Amino acid sequence: MKKNMVKIRKALISVSNKSGLKKFVEDLDLLGIKIIASGGTADYVKDNGFNVIDIEAITGFPELLGGRVKTLHPKIHSAILADRENKNHIKDLKSFEIDTVDLVVCDLYPFSKAVLENKNYDYCVENIDIGGITLLRGAAKNFKYVTVVSDYSQYEEVIKHLSENDGFSTYDFRLQMAYKAFNYSSNYDFQISKWFSKINKSDFH
Repeated sequence: MKKNMVKIRKALISVSNKSGLKKFVEDLDLLGIKIIASGGTADYVKDNGFNVIDIEAITGFPELLGGRVKTLHPKIHSAILADRENKNHIKDLKSFEIDTVDLVVCDLYPFSKAVLENKNYDYCVENIDIGGITLLRGAAKNFKYVTVVSDYSQYEEVIKHLSENDGFSTYDFRLQMAYKAFNYSSNYDFQISKWFSKINKSDFH
């Protein structure tokens, strides 16, 4: 492996907003990157004629609780969080036949939109993302090895970067993308906190 460079071989995609996704998946495919996806994202990729590994094929579990639980599984998060220079981590991966994930593409449920549209309490609660924010934080934490994409507006720069580097990501690029992901997740949590503050002071139910 080139110093501080990581070859992108496998991407996990789980997005609510499908804007630009078809072109992005096409570009990843041209770069020889395998795609893992969950639920509606997997269906979208398949419907557009691309190969996809469904999350269920890795975890052995279907979506549970009406979709509340899709990606929350040790095989998924171990693939993202593994320190690839830690022998014990690699041993664990081999023991459970887990392949590493090099690229995580994930946005979050549109919570702020639900609030702005004055949706009811239950609808807003269902738009509090759990699995997605865990994917983002895990990938951003492990930026030493994983590239994280937190918004469809980043697709073009990601493809440009990978194309210019023969399918590899640089350390500086991964660090930059991790910063964007944590900034995004921080704002997301702030919006949720603000909403909870509001409903604790009102009769909004």
